[in-house]
Amino acid sequence: MNATGELTTSPAGQMACELARQLECRRIVATVSEVKGVALVGLWAVGLPVWCEWDQTFGWRYRWWTDTNTDTGDRKFAQCAGIATDTAVRRIVDRYWELHGALVASPKLRVPGENAVSTGG
Repeated sequence: MNATGELTTSPAGQMACELARQLECRRIVATVSEVKGVALVGLWAVGLPVWCEWDQTFGWRYRWWTDTNTDTGDRKFAQCAGIATDTAVRRIVDRYWELHGALVASPKLRVPGENAVSTGG
């Protein structure tokens, strides 16, 4: 199902739903959106989008930003083959907890829709 509760039929949507299901089994909240053959799994608690998409070179894949840029300023992305869902889940979970740790360690938590909220102390 996508974010509106409709059944997804594209390969991207199926990949995204399976990824979200596996993440939720690990107690990570994920939302799925799909449009025109590309699906997005949002791990919004830490600001991490994961695309499920077709690539001419790699085929179906999962792709997410590594939070780094190239020397020319382009974003660097990690990717994993669509047929390697278990590997993608492991890598995305690792990235989620890395981002979560950075948020928790920050003196201010970023809250969507608000400037910043002090953690107290």
